[in-house]
This record gives sequence, structure tokens and C-alpha cells, in this order.
Amino acid sequence: MEQVKLDTKESQEDKVLEFLSKFSPASAGVIETGTGIFKLNVYKIMKKLTESGKVLIDKEGKPPIYSLANKADETGKAGKKDATAKKEKTEKIDKKPVVKKATIFKDDEVALTKEGGRDVSKFIFNKVAYPKSRCVLEVIRQYAKDHPKITLQILQTVFKSNDLQKRYGTIVELYAAKKFETSSGRPRHFMKSTDIINVNGRKVVVSNQWDANNFEAFRKICTSLKYTIKKQQ
Repeated sequence: MEQVKLDTKESQEDKVLEFLSKFSPASAGVIETGTGIFKLNVYKIMKKLTESGKVLIDKEGKPPIYSLANKADETGKAGKKDATAKKEKTEKIDKKPVVKKATIFKDDEVALTKEGGRDVSKFIFNKVAYPKSRCVLEVIRQYAKDHPKITLQILQTVFKSNDLQKRYGTIVELYAAKKFETSSGRPRHFMKSTDIINVNGRKVVVSNQWDANNFEAFRKICTSLKYTIKKQQ
């Protein structure tokens, strides 16, 4: 009986390590969703794995964010290498790095300021400036691209889909977005063919309903995932 318990615990640890190798960094809630292991057990496993050095805590707090140690090391090395190359290139050409000009996305930004005017602030992601709503779309598109095996449920959990957009959902399937459009009288998600994201064979779309508050909450999630969004000055 004791041997069966040990095997089960070991297999759960392996399951968590395998999940983190594909979807790191991640919180305990995301790990629970992706592995089917109860959150209490996830915390116990993460404590053992962090003490052994196999897993690192990327961000303290509630909830803590975990990364696979080997993956974090590889990311760090790659980051240093890229930084060195960028520095050498900058010194060589003696020019400031150029930020690409933003493409103009008409009618994408539906969020309004408290004063009632259109918020025209732009945010830079991957060296391109976007309105808030379009920026959210591009970040989620990039995350899905970086994690090709991710499921819709895990993607929704990572970006707290139902918390940030309680009424329409941040990330939903295309057919659901079309129903929202019919019931509300106008599209609540990006539904053009070029905006649809393929997630494990499912057509997925992203909400275009963003104001200063829920966008800032989204930016905090991106920071924990190490996806940088900067406000254009």
C-alpha cells in the first residue's frame, strides 16, 4: 500500500514537470486545470520541486508563479545572448533602436475614457504600437503561437477570461462570439478572418471590450508571463 502511494506521488510530480515544460510560467490554478491534480496537492508538489531546485518561483505573492528551472536557465541565457548582440549592433551603427510605426486599426478601440471621449492611447508589444483592444489580441495570439499544444480551457485560465470579461469572455470560440453579436446588436470580439486564432483546431476570438481598468489587469497578467507591454510616450 505504501509503494502505491509513492508511485502516485511520483507520477504527479512528473505530470507537473511535463506540464511546466510546455506551459511555463504558470500559477497553481493553471497547473491544476492542465493536469487535473487538486490545487492543494499542486502546492505540496510545488513546494517539494522548488526545494529540490527543479522548479523556480518567478513571482512571489498570491498566487505565486512557477517556472521549470531548466527552461528558466535557457531563457536567461538566450536573453543575455540577445542583449549582447543588440548592444553590439547598436554600438556599431550608432543609432537608437527604431520602433515600428503602428498600423492604423479603425473601429477597433471601443473603450471610452471616464470623460466620455475615445481613448487613443497606444501600447507597444513586439515593437509595434496598438490600441488597447488590439494589443490584447496580439498578445494572446503570440502566447498561443508560443504554446502550440495549449488547450482553449488552459488559455482562458491563463488570461482569466471570465474574470476580466464577465459578460462576454476575453477568449471564446467563434460560434459563441457570433451569438453575442446577435444578442447585443454589435460585435463584442474581433471576428475578421485575419483575427481568428487557431487553438488546437478550434476557431477562437478575442474580446474588443477594453477600458483602462480591465486592460491594466490584463497587463499585470502579461507581466507575470514575461510578455512586456509598454505605453507609447
